[in-house]
Amino acid sequence: MTDSELKYIWSVPKYLPYVQPELTPEILEQAQKQIGYNLPEKLVEILKIQNGGYVRYKLADTLHEQITGIGPYFLSLTDFDRTVS
Repeated sequence: MTDSELKYIWSVPKYLPYVQPELTPEILEQAQKQIGYNLPEKLVEILKIQNGGYVRYKLADTLHEQITGIGPYFLSLTDFDRTVS
């Protein structure tokens, strides 16, 4: 997917319960520290356009139709339990 096509990845109209607030450099930095991993550049570019929600495209034979954003609302990329039982 080219850079000019990235803005068309999101489903319209937005499903607002899954959209996080605008992704800022500070939010991204904090999330990457919490996750312990720098997110791929293309994912960050997509999240800067819209921070989470349903997408127009999906991989064949998968159920995933959304990209999880970063923020205070459920569903967030930082919503996980790092403890291992």
